[in-house]
Amino acid sequence: KGDFEFTRETVPRWQIHFAEKFAALARENHARLVMLHIPVLVETQLPGIRERRGWPEIMPDVTMLGIPPTKMFGGLTDKEIHKLFSNTTHLNKNGMDYFTPLITPAVLQLNETIGKP
Repeated sequence: KGDFEFTRETVPRWQIHFAEKFAALARENHARLVMLHIPVLVETQLPGIRERRGWPEIMPDVTMLGIPPTKMFGGLTDKEIHKLFSNTTHLNKNGMDYFTPLITPAVLQLNETIGKP
């Protein structure tokens, strides 16, 4: 949790509306929500995980999960980092192959610790 930085950028009202609806639907169905942050290219040198909002304020039951970009990309050159992205906002197959084993232990640990609602 301490790795997230919330920028407080404006989020369109319709996105907040649907986030609230989604959270209500999850509660009604006894489901836990996890918001997985996947970094974009401009974030690769950031020490923290940048999000526009503190989503738990809008969806109280959501758990946020991510890897600080400098930890995720530490030791890689800019050229190697660019090979992980298909464009500035999407990982490609190389990126998926790189990201998945890094995040999987945290996903498994989260699954064990959040338990059933």
